[in-house]
Amino acid sequence: AWVARGRVREDVNALAAGIEDFTQALALKPDDVPVLLERASYQGKRGAWDKAAADLGRAIEIDPKNPKPFVQRGRNAAKNGKFADAVADFDCALALKPDQAKVLVYRGSAQFEDGKFDQAFDSYTDAVIADATYVDAWLVRGTAALKRYEALVATPPDAKRWLEKGLADLRKAAELDPDGDDGKKARKLIGKYGKK
Repeated sequence: AWVARGRVREDVNALAAGIEDFTQALALKPDDVPVLLERASYQGKRGAWDKAAADLGRAIEIDPKNPKPFVQRGRNAAKNGKFADAVADFDCALALKPDQAKVLVYRGSAQFEDGKFDQAFDSYTDAVIADATYVDAWLVRGTAALKRYEALVATPPDAKRWLEKGLADLRKAAELDPDGDDGKKARKLIGKYGKK
């Protein structure tokens, strides 16, 4: 009952009450990993990163073979600019369950934000290999390539290579999602960069 009541309180104004409901549920069953993950999610939405990290650490202690707490902790670390910590957690999740395209994209995004562009592009490429129909992987890889193009525009051969990679990925994203938001984003970027 506490868990169900906590779940309906996901509205930002009711997060504190939801956290309390999850706390009551954990008082009855302290090793309930899904409830720890939900409470950590609510804590993160409230900006209580230390409390979220404590719940995620506890979930990892209880079930160290579950990739979900590593992914969630990595996403929280990335949101807080702790990119190396984020990558380490994503690597742990991938060691437990390889070829998770979404996690590979998260890892790539943390690497990109940390200035590790080649590593990020490799992570995005691994995501595309893991799931060639995952539109977001194509979109972020293409967008990352265009950002590299912009940064290298003063060195034409390198810039052109990144531009070509980016446009190819965006075309694939637009093809996979012809009517969706990601496809629209891809077509908009193709329109902007395709004339360069």
